[in-house]
Amino acid sequence: MKNLFKTTICTVFIVLFAVTANAESYISSVFLILDDGGPITTTQTIRLSLWDDGRIESGDVSSGVINTGAATYGGFQVELTLTPDSVGRLLIPFGDIASFPELTPNNQFMMIEYKDDGDPVTSYVLYNDTYINGTTLDRFPLLENGVSISQELYTNNATDADTFTLDKDNNGTDIAIQFGETLAESITWSSTNTRFEISDDTRIEGNLAVVGQGFIADDHTAALSPGILNLGRNGSNWESLQWDIASGRFDFSDDLNVNGGIEVASDIDFNLNESIELRVENLASAPTCDGSSIGRVYQNTTDGNTYACDGSSFQILNNANSTHYHNGSLANNIVTATVTNEATDGENTTLYLTDDGTVSGNLLFSSVYHVSAEASEIQTLAEAPVMAGYSYNAGTGLLTIKFLESAGILLGGQGLEAEEASTPITIFVIGT
Repeated sequence: MKNLFKTTICTVFIVLFAVTANAESYISSVFLILDDGGPITTTQTIRLSLWDDGRIESGDVSSGVINTGAATYGGFQVELTLTPDSVGRLLIPFGDIASFPELTPNNQFMMIEYKDDGDPVTSYVLYNDTYINGTTLDRFPLLENGVSISQELYTNNATDADTFTLDKDNNGTDIAIQFGETLAESITWSSTNTRFEISDDTRIEGNLAVVGQGFIADDHTAALSPGILNLGRNGSNWESLQWDIASGRFDFSDDLNVNGGIEVASDIDFNLNESIELRVENLASAPTCDGSSIGRVYQNTTDGNTYACDGSSFQILNNANSTHYHNGSLANNIVTATVTNEATDGENTTLYLTDDGTVSGNLLFSSVYHVSAEASEIQTLAEAPVMAGYSYNAGTGLLTIKFLESAGILLGGQGLEAEEASTPITIFVIGT
């Protein structure tokens, strides 16, 4: 029969997990050294059983078979086939034992037996050590100082450990903490996706800092999926920024105020809404005008005029304080311009048919073959502008218009008057 080697080697429990409150500790693993005059290294059958009494009573075991009807039997036993190492050592974590029960006052003592694997149950030897030999016990207590908080200890309700490791043996794929058997909500480390996954909604009371990218979508597995970012409450409604897959655009749920600059790489559709308090670009000189910038508008801060690009040059859009051609629009070789007559009655009216209304501008026409004029304001018939002729200087672009004046010519019973000074006149010009 095998005996424990108890002279130089002490066989002891190793406490792998303990809660130190009130000096109570829960033993979660057993460490054995088997020796019968030399280390036992052959495969062994280890039988563990739980009892509510630390002493063996008559009838607890009969012919090597545990009496499950014994008054002190704790309702659990298991046989493990294990092979000691080269010096006879075995480590048995209770967590590796399937269906290991929760400890109660009715199963607080463990009886340990062993035999050679394959031998009959009558060969079981009761395992003890110097600790047991120094007491009146035959079985090992799993709780020190009583069992008053065994439920708390076993369920890990409290621990003074700074860290807690799941999957210490690195055998798991997905590693999870589950909350409640029925609730069954969990935090899982997904090895496949290399990320933490929370099974239900999460609310963070405090700030959240994300180092890296954030991804928001209703369906992360779909090729196309909308996504909504709720930004704040407006009464009972949430204001949001949403990606709309139907229109392929971002939608803000309310007005947007931008305090800094904004650069737009595509068209802006106002959907026939007003652009309120809009200022066009202010520049001291004209920017580039070519086919890619047709319709570009800017305000010249030097001469005070507003210009639009026609694809080759900037055309003036206004003539508020000009006595020359400042707002002509060239279309199909026709120019329409509203100008102010000269400061003296009957003086010739002149304007430059150039892109900026000055002698230094680019010519609009190489020749002019039709010019007409009409009053821009309601006047009497005798005061209406009647052209006597015009001349055009193709070198400078200067168009000179002469108005007819003769007291001998009656219009409506009145003599024709000189065109009144400083009145607006609309000029039509056709040329090539």
